[in-house]
Amino acid sequence: MVHMLRLFPIILLMLWAGQSIAGEYIRLGTELSQKEQELDQGQNSKRSGELITENELSPLYAEIISFFGQNAGGTQGVGETLANSILKYRQDFNLGSQNFAGLTWQKPFGYFSLNANREIVPDLTHPTNFVVMDKLEISIDAQTYLAKLADSGLIDVAGDVLGLFAGISFKRVYYYTHEAPSYEAGLKSDFNKLFLPFLLLKINASQELMRIEPGEIIRKEDLLSIKAGAAATIPIGNTPLTLEAGFMVNFGRVAGLEIEGVEQEGVEKIHIEKSQERSLATGVHLSLQIEFLKVLRLHLLSYDMSYELTKKEKHHYLLTEGELAAIEQNDNQRKELRKVLRLISHKTNYLLPYLISEEEAVQSNFNSAKKLLHWGKAKKKEVETVEVTKNGQTKTFLVYNEYDQYIRHNFLSYLLGDVLSNLLDLSFSKKIQVQKDRITTVEYEAAQSTGNSREPASIKDEVESPEKLFLRFEHDLYIDKTHTKGSKHRKELAVDFINTLTTLSKDIRTAVSNKDIRGPLKINTIAEVGESGIRSFISISEDEAFGRWADLCKSYRKSKWEKASKRNKYLKRLQILPSEICVKRIGKAYLSLKSAINSNKLIPVNGLKKLAKTIHKEVKNLSWYPKIFGGENVFIHGTFHGLTKDQEVFQSYFQVGTYQGAGPIMDFAD
Repeated sequence: MVHMLRLFPIILLMLWAGQSIAGEYIRLGTELSQKEQELDQGQNSKRSGELITENELSPLYAEIISFFGQNAGGTQGVGETLANSILKYRQDFNLGSQNFAGLTWQKPFGYFSLNANREIVPDLTHPTNFVVMDKLEISIDAQTYLAKLADSGLIDVAGDVLGLFAGISFKRVYYYTHEAPSYEAGLKSDFNKLFLPFLLLKINASQELMRIEPGEIIRKEDLLSIKAGAAATIPIGNTPLTLEAGFMVNFGRVAGLEIEGVEQEGVEKIHIEKSQERSLATGVHLSLQIEFLKVLRLHLLSYDMSYELTKKEKHHYLLTEGELAAIEQNDNQRKELRKVLRLISHKTNYLLPYLISEEEAVQSNFNSAKKLLHWGKAKKKEVETVEVTKNGQTKTFLVYNEYDQYIRHNFLSYLLGDVLSNLLDLSFSKKIQVQKDRITTVEYEAAQSTGNSREPASIKDEVESPEKLFLRFEHDLYIDKTHTKGSKHRKELAVDFINTLTTLSKDIRTAVSNKDIRGPLKINTIAEVGESGIRSFISISEDEAFGRWADLCKSYRKSKWEKASKRNKYLKRLQILPSEICVKRIGKAYLSLKSAINSNKLIPVNGLKKLAKTIHKEVKNLSWYPKIFGGENVFIHGTFHGLTKDQEVFQSYFQVGTYQGAGPIMDFAD
């Protein structure tokens, strides 16, 4: 760990600059040295500046293809075996028609591992159709990989040097999204898209990329992460109390390539998106513990804080088959396209005619969490600034996310503590019994002040019209167990959540209550409000608004809150009853928002954000979102994940209302 901490700033700096540290510590073996010389000679013999082609698959990909080739039926045979077992169980299970379980497959290959996952979800815009979301993840642990190469004699590396790479890991992930007319068809659709998606991303773009049909999306991501940290325990005098202090530093880099098949005016095209994302996170942990007989250590109080800064950028290109063929004949354009497809950093020069938009975003996250024994609460704030340039026009958008979280850990996690668990990677000790998340999101298109020579332009925290705004209210629940003797309360919590915050079938609620479906349960509900809902919301009268707040807060004084004369008195008085405190809190936030709108005819985003979060905190039933924003103005959708008593996956979906779009950013970028 000492070596890692000493080297970490150097690693971080070099990775940020796109350089490699391997050469300083690792010497290539004879075989690889010869191969390196052959590649150098081969590259030099090509036309000046041309990159090495990828027509020949790497040994890693070749090993994957060979594995499936050795199985009867290839990828289709492996996939259909998995799918048939899911469909058979679905047919036998009494709630099978509501189960849309996907399939999962894992395979270790020594120095890397393969994880495949297929999910089939309803299309939000066309509920009769389904979307198939395939994911193939190739994971490589740097330390394990280098050790394998050293054992085989391909490299020469000292044993103590391998420890420097303990916190470094690499993943390549492929996503393939396509459509299906039914759940069954989606589950058994082309398994090459799940297991061999890399075959569609060869470098000979004009011949391969156009195979991606309209409505299909293929994406690959390279994820690099580095973790370092340390912890210390400090005795407090001669008491059994100790103070634990720790820190963590995480660096992450994600490079992504997404290719989508589109059709415009009868012409098939491909949309290429190249993205880069870099993040740096720091965190501290403090906890007060009491120690018994030098054996058992209980955490009494703990506090965690972290800050993360993420920078993102995206470039979007749109090309026809003819344009791709022309690019292949142009040396400069071909090389630049190769850089895009191979996720190599570059500046758009020769592909500028095909660049349709650019995005730059900066996101900052601040997290804080407090824990008393094994109960805890956490708060998190995210602010993301996104700048999109399209057709010569640049717009700036802001996205605010605020999280309120309740967590109950299992007893083992309570004993060990967070920092010790993270540093030792004791995943079994991080188990959570219950986690509830409430997330409020406000997205808007920001205007900018013109500024002057002394004061630079700044982003305004107000908008002219509801069409520039988008609200999202999310409720998440995770419960580990619902069927054991000690989990009765957790089961009741799950049943209540299903009943009040989802539109799932009563049969599913009954199955959870009867333990036919059990934990771990993951339930997610999202209510989205667009322009029409926000316009309706800010146009209601004060009397009507306070009537709604009184109902929402279950006030006994609704008729009085609806009258201006009584209302003004109540707003000035100290309220004692929780229901009246609730009305007063929402009411004051609402009046502040209305006053600002009436005075300058602009909608203050901070005021709307505060009111939205306050309302979200009080909503205990989904029916309130349509009541507040108008029934036709809210789109509600969500997912349910659980296990049957036979430990088979049960996965269902729900949605109600009219689709409100994806928000101002996507509306402008698409």
